[in-house]
Formats: sequence, C-alpha cells, structure tokens
Amino acid sequence: MAEEQLCQSCKQRRDCKQIYAQMGNVKGTSVALSVFLAFLLPIVVFITGLATSQRIFTPLIQNSTVATLTSIIFALTITFFIILVVRSTMTKR
Repeated sequence: MAEEQLCQSCKQRRDCKQIYAQMGNVKGTSVALSVFLAFLLPIVVFITGLATSQRIFTPLIQNSTVATLTSIIFALTITFFIILVVRSTMTKR
C-alpha cells in the first residue's frame, strides 16, 4: 500500500517500466561470469598453484622456509599470469 502511494507521488512513475525493461535488455557478459573471473578464479589458481608447487619444491629443496617462499613466489607468478590472460581476453569482447 505504501509502495503504491510512493509511486503515485513520483514524477517518473510512467518511466519506471521502460527503465527496468531497458536494464533487463542490456547486452554484455554475465555478472556471475565476471565475478567468477575477477574474484574466485585468482583465488582458486593461487591455492592450486601453491599446493602443486609445494609438492614439487619440498622434496627438491632441503630448507622448508626456502621451499615455502619459492612455492609462494611460483604461485603468485602463475596467478598474475592468469589474471593478465583473463583481462586481455575480457577487454577484447
């Protein structure tokens, strides 16, 4: 009831339906895909890269601190590269 009264006093009440229709017809990439590529993919890539590089470098490097630092640097490098690839493909669209 209060919403109807609010709409009746609004100066743009006739344009609401048209504005929402235009917003619904916007072309572009999915917001869910953009969120996944921007936030979740780098986290997943970093964790996967860290776990994989930890398995690779731990037997090769005797010092555990150096092996961990090497794994972190390796995982960050892979994550940064993936971010660059995703950004370059997303800007081409």
